[in-house]
Amino acid sequence: GGPAHHRGRPGESEAAEEELPGDRWSIKSVNPRTKKWTVNTGGGEEEFDVASVKKGLRERLEVDTRTDEEQERARLEWLMYYILSDDWDGAASMAVGEDEWEFIMEAMR
Repeated sequence: GGPAHHRGRPGESEAAEEELPGDRWSIKSVNPRTKKWTVNTGGGEEEFDVASVKKGLRERLEVDTRTDEEQERARLEWLMYYILSDDWDGAASMAVGEDEWEFIMEAMR
């Protein structure tokens, strides 16, 4: 293989180094008991709990003009797509309900 094998498209690496404010955020730890996520925001640490995160997501989804059924179908398709591509951040952003979160946590192991 050699190093050439790992190179992306030309210009890809330069773009990746451009730092956006959100890029410094990362999940530091998850407490499964309290369902609190400690997030490193770059300027310190912030604690999020699953309920409020999901509430925020739901509110964002609700401004959509599609019917509930269309929305739910699209959400599930994205959820499956993210899980199949091992994109756990994406999957978590589409998950609603206890069982979906547990499914993702299981799949991540």
